[in-house]
Amino acid sequence: MVSSFFGLFTAQRSLSTNQTVMNVISNNIANANTPGYSRQNVNLQTSAPFPQPIKGVYTLPGTFGTGAEIKQITRTRDAFLDAQFRIEVGALGSYKEILSAATNVEGTLMEPSDSGISAKLDAFFNSAQELSLNPESLAVRTNFIQQAIDLSVVFNQQASALQDLRDSLVGNENDLTSVEQSKLGMYIVDVNSKLDTLAHINKQIITLKGNNVEPNDLLDERDRILDELSNLLPITIDESTIGSVNVSLGANQLVAGGIVVNTLFVQNSLNVNDPADVMLTGPPIVNVNADITGGKIGGLLDIGGNNVGELTIRGVIERLDTLANEISTAFNALQTAGRYIDSATGQLVDAAGAFDNIFLGGPPITAANITVDTNLVNDPNRVAAAVITAANDEIGSGGQALQMSQLRETLLAGLGNTTFSDYHTSTISNLGVQTKSISDKFNSQETLLNQIDLRRESISGVNMDEELVDLIRFQRAFEASSRVMTTINGILDVLINRML
Repeated sequence: MVSSFFGLFTAQRSLSTNQTVMNVISNNIANANTPGYSRQNVNLQTSAPFPQPIKGVYTLPGTFGTGAEIKQITRTRDAFLDAQFRIEVGALGSYKEILSAATNVEGTLMEPSDSGISAKLDAFFNSAQELSLNPESLAVRTNFIQQAIDLSVVFNQQASALQDLRDSLVGNENDLTSVEQSKLGMYIVDVNSKLDTLAHINKQIITLKGNNVEPNDLLDERDRILDELSNLLPITIDESTIGSVNVSLGANQLVAGGIVVNTLFVQNSLNVNDPADVMLTGPPIVNVNADITGGKIGGLLDIGGNNVGELTIRGVIERLDTLANEISTAFNALQTAGRYIDSATGQLVDAAGAFDNIFLGGPPITAANITVDTNLVNDPNRVAAAVITAANDEIGSGGQALQMSQLRETLLAGLGNTTFSDYHTSTISNLGVQTKSISDKFNSQETLLNQIDLRRESISGVNMDEELVDLIRFQRAFEASSRVMTTINGILDVLINRML
């Protein structure tokens, strides 16, 4: 009869254990498509057996097994793959930000097209050539001025669009508000929010682990936040013995257990090569730009910076500034060294005495501020198309305009001994090569990250077929335990009620 009671107890425990396992399987199936969810497993172990009584005294070692009991419900997770994923997701985030910005820069320059600088520059030179052939024509002079205006407007538009793009990504170093409201500033706010959430989760995990509870859902949430932080910053993650994680940026700790040690903020840059300074709140307040070598924030600092030899928005703007300045310098020199038609007298006059330039701006003249002198816009006859010579030139002389048109093929020291067109073509081609390089790196990195993520998913993800097989297996075990209970109940009923 004692054995029957042991059997009944074992069957009851088995029912409870199998029911719990099926609940865990049901939870896995329900979260099969939940981002960041890790498949949970029930770890079973043999429960302590009852000793066999001899003459009413339990003196022998355990003999009667009491079934299985739940040791722990754990997540299926590979820490090594998690660490790999977080390294590679940071690199992908950096390439993604740079590639997105570079693609926008290419779209802004509009090359090749009829609206780009190359086309407008060609049209300007063609108008100078036509002016050299028909210097007495007011219509030709007006067209020359209009082409100069069109060229300057394109410079203005592209410089403005590029500066707006840079400001939207990293802010303007002269405007703290724009830095704080930029994409960089928003990412910093997001980082601080995630650090605060991470510390809060750490506190909960420490408490639960201290009570011998495995906080699987909290651990999943923490891993998801660590993945997102790694996409923004190249963080270092260390797990403590009490279950919490410590997060650092370089040598600076951000989160220690349940405490946020440091948060980040942005300010106007004190370094000419940086668009903005990312700082730790401290104390002490520390500039951490040098530590941000990857992640989306690192990509923004790179594309928004001014490092020579790297693909930067500022670098493209400076190339346009150089081109605009050299064009204005060369044409203004010829303009002030020539002769124009005095509209009042109809005679040729030396332009040097009138101080009329073709292009104005600055100083210095840049792509953003280049414009055409309004004196010429209002009176196209003031274009100095004639050469100053000892003899009194005729109105039909176009020698100076011819020299302007010949600037098309002139090699200029300020442009690295290249022509205007070749210099701009090199700007476009270099941008294309650098963008293609970043695109290739992004695609390779994306492929690598997807492979790591697939490996990680194969371990921690929910496989519906496996879960259904386990569900049927434990359902059969549950049914078997129920049959055991039914049988033992029948035996006990006979022993207790029918044999009296």
